[in-house]
Amino acid sequence: MNEFEFIRRIAGIEQHKCPFVEYGIGDDCAVFDAGGTKFLITTDTLVEEVHFDVDDDPALIGRKILAVSISDVAAMGGKPLFAVVTSSMSPDRFNEKSEKILRGIFNYAKKSEIQIIGGDTTGFKPGTDGMVFTLTLIGKMDDGVAPVMRNSAKIGDLIAVTGNLGGSLISKRHLNFTPRVPEGTFLAKFGVSSMLDVSDGLSGDLGHILEQSIVGAKIYEEKIPVSDAAIAHSRKTEQPVWVHALNDGEDFELLLTFPASKRDDLVDSWDFATELSIIGEIVEQSEGYKIQLANGQRIDVRAGSFDHFNRNT
Repeated sequence: MNEFEFIRRIAGIEQHKCPFVEYGIGDDCAVFDAGGTKFLITTDTLVEEVHFDVDDDPALIGRKILAVSISDVAAMGGKPLFAVVTSSMSPDRFNEKSEKILRGIFNYAKKSEIQIIGGDTTGFKPGTDGMVFTLTLIGKMDDGVAPVMRNSAKIGDLIAVTGNLGGSLISKRHLNFTPRVPEGTFLAKFGVSSMLDVSDGLSGDLGHILEQSIVGAKIYEEKIPVSDAAIAHSRKTEQPVWVHALNDGEDFELLLTFPASKRDDLVDSWDFATELSIIGEIVEQSEGYKIQLANGQRIDVRAGSFDHFNRNT
């Protein structure tokens, strides 16, 4: 059983239905209604030696702890408001560095116009080493704008992605990325059909859209925007660059689908420094999930993105 099968099994457990909740488990954020306003809630846990290294800059660790949740809100088309944060660590980590990490969260929250309103601090059992941080973020949609879900891609839609993909861990960009909040709010108002942020890798995250929308996809190698770090890394691994662009993960770019009829409108109205690349199209589920290489060969895409419970390293 992998991570995503585990989540599906947990999501299938029968539970009480709260009347305010419009969408629960299964997307970047849960959605709830309060007085006609659509609010978003997301939570992320970051673990030492999994999501950050002990020698990383503590200010950037703190920044990432908040930024990954901001990226989830951006992927729904919302704006972040306030958060709570929990820190758990061994006694020898309860020191100046852990304080600097928390200050990094607060500093980035202030820059992002987010208030930290509470949380908790706990310790590990003596002899257990490490640090774990969990942050829960609340955001909201603009009035009259619906959250963008993963399960709404339609056959004939085009597939697009912001920024460049691959090499985030090697370049340390995963610690200092910029959540695409303005881009996400624009895309929600524009009327894209589905959207999420690329955290687990393009191969797996596009797979989430396909699974939940019950469709297939064809993407094109030459249209996928690849980072310089991914190109450099591919020389060391001797794997094709597109493999890294699909599987490296932690890019935190927006992946979206939209009606082909809106292509010119989207391109003409895109007024951001962030690049927007159209990389493929949504097809019938029976056609599968494929990448067409530059030489014309078509290959089945199999998710090679990060899985917390099936790792070799």
